[in-house]
Amino acid sequence: MRYWSDKTETAGMLSRLLQSLGRIAGLHNLMRKVVVKTLRFFVLPLLLLVLAPVMVDATERHMLVEVSRDLSSVEITVHGMGALRGLSNRIWENLTIVSNGRIRGEEVRAIEAGKPITYQVALHHTTPEWGIARWHRNLRLTDWNDWLLTPTAWGMDTPFSLEVHVPREGGAMLPFQLLSIGPGVYQFKAYPIVPDHGGLAVFGNLEVRQAKVAGKTINMAVAGHAAEEREVHFEWIDRVTEVAVAVHGAAPGNDSHVVVIPVPFVSGIVPWAHVRRGGGSHIIAYARSTASLDELLSDWTLFHEMTHLYHPYLRSGGRWVSEGFASYYQNIYRAYGGVVAPDFAYSRLLAGLERGRKENSSDGYSRVTHGARMRTYWTGAALAFEADSLIRAEGGEVKTLAQAIGIVASRHLPSEHTWYPRDYIDALDDAIGKPLLAPLYESYLRDRYFPDPEVDESTIEDIFKRSL
Repeated sequence: MRYWSDKTETAGMLSRLLQSLGRIAGLHNLMRKVVVKTLRFFVLPLLLLVLAPVMVDATERHMLVEVSRDLSSVEITVHGMGALRGLSNRIWENLTIVSNGRIRGEEVRAIEAGKPITYQVALHHTTPEWGIARWHRNLRLTDWNDWLLTPTAWGMDTPFSLEVHVPREGGAMLPFQLLSIGPGVYQFKAYPIVPDHGGLAVFGNLEVRQAKVAGKTINMAVAGHAAEEREVHFEWIDRVTEVAVAVHGAAPGNDSHVVVIPVPFVSGIVPWAHVRRGGGSHIIAYARSTASLDELLSDWTLFHEMTHLYHPYLRSGGRWVSEGFASYYQNIYRAYGGVVAPDFAYSRLLAGLERGRKENSSDGYSRVTHGARMRTYWTGAALAFEADSLIRAEGGEVKTLAQAIGIVASRHLPSEHTWYPRDYIDALDDAIGKPLLAPLYESYLRDRYFPDPEVDESTIEDIFKRSL
């Protein structure tokens, strides 16, 4: 496609054409000047107005990403973005300028203004680190920060579009807003949502689907060739999402992503999963390829990670809140959805609290922000348990902690920045309409001893009841 990147250049070109026509017509100098000026100032604006729809505006911010046939590299052509920067130092080790670009420090600038920049990045440094190549040869997992330069002027009001071409009609999933799906061509709109934290990009043997849930879009992708296995994993995502939406009364942040990578020969059902935030919140879950739907649902991991899609990224001092809430809801979700019995879910919560208490004692009663894993996770779960019981006992308009979490997600997600944990607690109190969580949060934060949550016994049965 021919990109007309400068309207001034276009006007000049038309002006020169008209001048030539004037000469051909044999007009004398004075008359030619009058005619040229008349055409330039009256006719040219009209011509530009007519031609505008078929020209690509210089301000259009667009990237075309061509993935190589063997998935070993990407070639990216950038239009209308000015200077580009790398968010990861690793990108410079594998980047080659193809045309019209010059590296200056940690930026790439166009040599000739108004023309696109093209660069190439080798991806050989990516998949081996994820340990996935031996199971999925036609799949490339990367961190998009390792190959995608972004404009230095990039804000929520100045996103850019991204068109990804994958060979052999393959799939592509990036954590940006997904506009359209293949085959082999995927359109995204990229917003700067905590971009320096990086995020997953997947190319190749991948099926991508979108679902509308409670007015929000959930993007799902499952890798692998086996159609039956993929269907099981898609149904797993659907079921976990359905339960979360029912519990919170709202969908997670718009354009959330869930990517499942089936793997063979693993001892657990879901040996590993986590959430990343760069570009938008997304879950990456590695699951046993041959697991049945019942086996997948019996595992708590995806339920745990789904909770993270309902809150913004909390800074390091807030890990005990984010992981604690997820540890609490991994049991609530499963009981609510009928995956496990209510008594079993409650017993798992109590067992987790006991593990946190024992670890806190053996570690010398450190504060929760400096505690080890069990202390961190289960102190936050204790906070969620006590707060949930308190909110239910209050009998206000917002009936549960889950409902407050859903309200905050609807109001504030996606969020382009990280949050202080206290700001998130205040947002929950704002949703509830009174300061119920803040005093608990401050008390838990100061206490070096593992908390003993004060729970209204009359609320426990309601917390763990089955409702689906």
